[in-house]
Amino acid sequence: MSAAPNKNFHQEERCTKHGEINVGYIQETDQVVCNKCIYDDKLEKIKFIALVSKELNFKFQQAFNEYKQSISKLDNVDPDLVKQKFAAIVKEFFQQLSQRVAELQDGVMVKIKNSESLKQLEKILEGSKEFFSVSNQDGIT
Repeated sequence: MSAAPNKNFHQEERCTKHGEINVGYIQETDQVVCNKCIYDDKLEKIKFIALVSKELNFKFQQAFNEYKQSISKLDNVDPDLVKQKFAAIVKEFFQQLSQRVAELQDGVMVKIKNSESLKQLEKILEGSKEFFSVSNQDGIT
């Protein structure tokens, strides 16, 4: 379906040339026309307002029915299944996070082992102390 005109159609919008009710729209010229304009000027490529309205109504009804179906599907969702899925996603996230922290700690340990001087070792430890210390706020050691 082509785009609707920029003008708001009122039920009794009339032709400025003939005073008759507008029944069509020409997209190329952005012109609304009455029956007399159509037949007197032998206009082509007219989109009739009634058809535009019918198409819009059909598309709206289709979208509304799809919306109602999707809402009814939500009623069939098992809350326990949602909880399980969410718990699995959270668990996987923290497993990946723990793995990444372990990789970073291993990398720092390798740098420490390969360090050639005490100053380098001290700098590495100072720069990476958050990887080696665990907060004792919650009683975790």
